[in-house]
Amino acid sequence: MNSLRKAILLFVISLLIVVSFVVIKSLIPPKSQNSGEWLMLGNPFSGFSTFRNEEFKRDLEKEGISLKFEWEPDQKERARRLSDGEAQLIVTTLDQVIQHRPEGKIVGLIDRTKGADAVVINTVDFPSLRDLKYPSFEAFEALRKLANNEHSKGRKLKMVYAKNNPPEFLARYLDFKFDTEFELNYFDTKDCCNNIIETFETLQTDRDVVLAVIFEPFITKAEKAGYKVLLSTEYVPKAIVDVLVASDQLLQQQSRKVSKFLEVYYDHINKLLLDKSLMRKQILDDDKTLSLEETENLLEGIYFFTAKEAKAWFTNETLEDLIDEFGLLLELSNKIDRAPQRSKDFFTVESIEQAVATNEELCGKFEKLLQFKRICQFEPVPELDFDDISPDPTPPVPTPPSDSLSISETVYFLTSGSSTLTPDSSKTIDNLAKKIQEEYPDVFVKVIGHASRTGGKKYNDFLSYQRAKAVEEYLRSLGLKNTIDIEAQGFSNPLPDFPPKDRHQQRAEISLVRQ
Repeated sequence: MNSLRKAILLFVISLLIVVSFVVIKSLIPPKSQNSGEWLMLGNPFSGFSTFRNEEFKRDLEKEGISLKFEWEPDQKERARRLSDGEAQLIVTTLDQVIQHRPEGKIVGLIDRTKGADAVVINTVDFPSLRDLKYPSFEAFEALRKLANNEHSKGRKLKMVYAKNNPPEFLARYLDFKFDTEFELNYFDTKDCCNNIIETFETLQTDRDVVLAVIFEPFITKAEKAGYKVLLSTEYVPKAIVDVLVASDQLLQQQSRKVSKFLEVYYDHINKLLLDKSLMRKQILDDDKTLSLEETENLLEGIYFFTAKEAKAWFTNETLEDLIDEFGLLLELSNKIDRAPQRSKDFFTVESIEQAVATNEELCGKFEKLLQFKRICQFEPVPELDFDDISPDPTPPVPTPPSDSLSISETVYFLTSGSSTLTPDSSKTIDNLAKKIQEEYPDVFVKVIGHASRTGGKKYNDFLSYQRAKAVEEYLRSLGLKNTIDIEAQGFSNPLPDFPPKDRHQQRAEISLVRQ
């Protein structure tokens, strides 16, 4: 009997030891996420210099966070390593997050470029393009004629960029935004480059290259060598947005430290924004190959987010709208199978809340200081109007009589900023053109372009002109010989039944008038 009791007791003790071991092990986070050091993957871009700055790292260590920055040039590999727990943080661009979908969330916004990324035109090997105004419709037309002329001789001019990287996305985004002026299909883009250095070298050595997508400081180097900027992110300032992504494991296990990380980061950025010399010194210390001029041009082309600005993008649907727009473009470019259905799944706003709260405490102490205006009294920076890109003057068209037919159609444009006709729109125009050719061969066609209220007046006027022009060109491609008058009304005549930013405002109205 005693031996039975001893056996039972030993069994119970053994069971308790096993259960205790399992419970204790479950409470201990994986070593990769709690080893005392966070690994961040990124690239040498100067906008990320803060994450390599020793003072910033010391401030993090005061909060119990040790940070190691490692260059991982492959964007897909960067996302995989975050998903597999090899890294806790990555810095990358928004389009790359959508394309590779790492197992993590965007927790902060770092910067967006406003000229630091650009398409450079080879005015050295193609001197006929040298004296044009950039950007302008004349320049676009000259480039198109040059490409077509060379192609007719059996030579297709090249456009080069770093493949599977933000420059490639910028090229596609500009094609998307300026679809009637800037056309990727005019150029051979098959033999692309692996990185920005190779891209710049190819521009200088391959005489078939007419365009290259590069970023600072290579833009400055290119201009010094005689090349000119065709289009830059100055005209699409939301095309390249750098973001900070934290792994799902890190957010689950150390969410408070992620918030503290953001608090320290944005506090550091505030100091740099208040004293430009500190920002300049940090970038020069980070990359000693840069000249002072290149550094200044780099700073002019980057817009760094403050904590309040980042939170505003998280909460006012700006980030959601960009994810939707970028997702659609990546789908159309066959980079992803399907555009994201839930844009909110890509980011979390909770982590930045503490950083903003601390920011507001600082503002309470220094609110009277003028230099704190941007940090404390955040007002969205207005988007750039297209002052330098205005439609070529069109010859006067005779004013049509007011004897309008009761035949009209409206076509809608899928996304904000686009003048690309959708398949449904093309089908509508096909049917209308057939009716005109069969029943109204002498009718006068009026096309009026409209825009939603998502930019300045000049930009919306320009965009609505693009939309009307897209309809006109499609009608002409169908063989229509009728007189066509196009008009751009921007946001001056919105539909009253829809909100100002609703996609129904993004339209072109086609009406028929008797001559």
